[in-house]
Amino acid sequence: FTRCLVGSWVSLAVGPLVILISFPLGILLGGVSGYYGGGVDMFIQRVCEVMLAIPGLPILMAMGAALRGFGLSAMMVFLGVILALAIISWGGLARIIRGQVLAIREMDFVTAARAAGANDLRIVIRHIVPNVTSYLVVAATLTIPGMMLTEAALSFLGYGIQEPMTSWGQLLSVATNVGAMELHPWILIPGAFIVISVLA
Repeated sequence: FTRCLVGSWVSLAVGPLVILISFPLGILLGGVSGYYGGGVDMFIQRVCEVMLAIPGLPILMAMGAALRGFGLSAMMVFLGVILALAIISWGGLARIIRGQVLAIREMDFVTAARAAGANDLRIVIRHIVPNVTSYLVVAATLTIPGMMLTEAALSFLGYGIQEPMTSWGQLLSVATNVGAMELHPWILIPGAFIVISVLA
């Protein structure tokens, strides 16, 4: 139970840390793509399509195996997992932000601001960003449990958090033996914490 408490900060920190990296990247690229259009839009969207076409879990497993092979410290492996999760998760956000910016930039208040002489930066900050904030809040609340589950899956398979650090997924990795679960049912407690946190 104590290790569950120690591992909770890793499992609960994954989602917010991934958001801090992937959301600025997705917002920036999606906003630029939607606002300026043209060749920039075409290039960014092709990159997004490539990122979305790559199967996430096998890539994360390969990255996790590579991080372990380099002999890095547990903290560096943790940061590497965070970075890997952020790299594969920004594409979907960028596409949705692009769609919203495409719709907002044609609205009357944006046209009026442009006619009044407002520059692009002012239009984006004062008129476009406030109109996509509500979606970003919802996306963040949905991203956190998804990243928790992905990290737990990686650690469960042995490609995520390594000793001496611990996480709920890494603790749950010992529950792969039916005999062990019958003799020591408390090894399933980390799974209960994962379920409760994701549902919350």
